[in-house]
Amino acid sequence: MRANRPPAVTFVAVANMIFGVLGILCACFNGVIMAFMASISANDPDPMLQGIGQYWDFIVRNIPAYVPVEIGLSIYYLVISVLAITGSIGLLSLRNWGRMLSLIFGISMILVQFAYLLFFFAFVNPVLNRFEGRQGAFGGDGIMGTGFLEAGSSLLALIYAIVVVILLFLPSVSAAFAFPPGRFPDGDWGEP
Repeated sequence: MRANRPPAVTFVAVANMIFGVLGILCACFNGVIMAFMASISANDPDPMLQGIGQYWDFIVRNIPAYVPVEIGLSIYYLVISVLAITGSIGLLSLRNWGRMLSLIFGISMILVQFAYLLFFFAFVNPVLNRFEGRQGAFGGDGIMGTGFLEAGSSLLALIYAIVVVILLFLPSVSAAFAFPPGRFPDGDWGEP
């Protein structure tokens, strides 16, 4: 007889599916935006495009690791989003592999988002502030809005990952994934 699924497992499974789909979309969007910004010249006749080109040139010149970090982060988001979606399918079926994939998702997301926030506040934010003080290409708070969005989304992902890990270690959740002695740990073989 299969145990009832705790509400925390259902919440994590559904939220992981939602965040997984959003993660795939955001990773693709980030790649498109980076390609678009890299293609714009700082000498473009359009003042808005010229401002974006100057912004991109300033960022790349002052933070050599920016492009590799952003590309790596986009690839990571694609992989981890697929992992989150796959894990959520296992969670809904109360499969131990779903819980393990979701824990890998949560723990790796905590580490990556914490590292990215350190990178952002140590390297990117000071350069954004210098650019903002040097010229008003976007008029007022445009660049600060971009920095706030990057840091805010990473902070939100960090908080979500912490909640996922905490929920998956709740006693009721652990008990739902415990297996009887004759059953394989992943729950896929034999009758439960």
